[in-house]
Amino acid sequence: MKWKLFKSLLFIFLIFTIMGTQCDRFEYPSRNLQYDFTQSISLYPYKKQYNINDTIWISLNTPSKILLDKISNRLIGADSISLGLQLNMVKIFPNTPPVDPSAYCEFLILSNLNPDYNNYGTGYATYLRYGCDNNPGYIFRFGVVLKGAGTFSIELIEKKETGLCIPNSSTNVTYSQITHSFNLADCNKDIYLGIPAPARGNMSSQNESKIDRKQYFVFEVH
Repeated sequence: MKWKLFKSLLFIFLIFTIMGTQCDRFEYPSRNLQYDFTQSISLYPYKKQYNINDTIWISLNTPSKILLDKISNRLIGADSISLGLQLNMVKIFPNTPPVDPSAYCEFLILSNLNPDYNNYGTGYATYLRYGCDNNPGYIFRFGVVLKGAGTFSIELIEKKETGLCIPNSSTNVTYSQITHSFNLADCNKDIYLGIPAPARGNMSSQNESKIDRKQYFVFEVH
């Protein structure tokens, strides 16, 4: 009796093990990156120093929905996907206790973007998606109204994943991502290096690399 019970339990265990292995294989496929897109966006007016209540405009206006893929170094038509953009506006000097970021900036959204915001004390993280409209190209524009004094950064977070314009469509889903950069000759590295080294902290070398890649714009507000 005990032997029969042992064999039955062993059989059930093996069945669940095989099913679990198969389900895991199909539910967690390998995600090989197929496209690694790049997109340059505008920031204007370019200055090293702004005044309180000045507005920095960030925009994109392209004639078509075609993107450069860094993997193949080819232009790829991308009119069926939405593109993610995350922009962080942060006060980086002087170091002050966290306050409501609305004391530093206010966003003016002039396009149909419906962004999400995340308040994390020293600044805002702004998330938006674009590309799923009837325009022939990528078009958006929004402003950052400067409300407080200090040294600030506007950072474009790299490698944001793309998505489908029509969820659950029959379109073949491929894993792709996009990295944005500013179309500026200089992102004011001199201002960043002028901040005392202890205040720059242990992220200094990473932020300097982001400045060189035109993903981290530094400026002063008076």
